[in-house]
Amino acid sequence: MANQQLLVIAVVASVFLTAVDVSASTAYDVLVKNNLPRGLFPKGVQSYVLRLDGRIDVTLPSDCNVFVTVGGQQTKLQFPRKFGGVVRPGSISGVYGIILNVESASLGISQIQRAGDLITITAKNSRLSIPVSSFAQSPSCS
Repeated sequence: MANQQLLVIAVVASVFLTAVDVSASTAYDVLVKNNLPRGLFPKGVQSYVLRLDGRIDVTLPSDCNVFVTVGGQQTKLQFPRKFGGVVRPGSISGVYGIILNVESASLGISQIQRAGDLITITAKNSRLSIPVSSFAQSPSCS
């Protein structure tokens, strides 16, 4: 009886893990499958862990700075070697590690949300809306 219960638990666990991992072979695929552009993560992701609750932990080879053009001006995003958050369709909440530099201020990003053709980045009490097209390709680190 105990062996049958263990077998059932193992089968159920493998079904849940398969539902999360099989369809997303890269961190970029996780973004796309959640209606987010792949360019939210910089090029060079070495590895990632996706948990059942949607939490993703991403690892880069080293710290990384990328620039996104907003209203004709360059905005810097700083990625540490390890960053992440909780991925849901159209959003990443509980973001940790990513810093937005605006007007000589460095603000920790807390949420990234897609609404139609815009990506809204929330950092402290600031919000920055950027066209989704700005994130069509993963930016290179500088």
